Amino acid sequence: MNNHFKANIAFGIKNPGAFVTLTSQYQYTVPEFKLSYAIGSTYQNGFTLEQTLSMNYTLSLTKNIQAYVNLFVVVNTNLKELNRGIQQLRVVVKKERLITGIAINLDQFAKAEKTLENFGLFIKYNF
Repeated sequence: MNNHFKANIAFGIKNPGAFVTLTSQYQYTVPEFKLSYAIGSTYQNGFTLEQTLSMNYTLSLTKNIQAYVNLFVVVNTNLKELNRGIQQLRVVVKKERLITGIAINLDQFAKAEKTLENFGLFIKYNF
């Protein structure tokens, strides 16, 4: 639609079968910060409201070292109960090809009756 607002349509297959999603999305991007928010409806055995938020902030600490914070959140609800929720947070320090950080992943599914929580440290080296 323009540089900031977009319309999306997606088709896919996931448990329990095929789905279709129609969303509108707002994106804001500058070199250090990226924000994306989408809201729309998904049909798979009924309609649900789905919202997605993604934010990434990058900071140059020195010439060779960068830090960034990445947040990703998805909420899928039928307006009576939570069908699925995902929250992911990463705080990262990157020096050339070496990446280290902490990560948190929170996941709610099966109408929020089941949850997963993962917390950890990571080290990644790109060869």
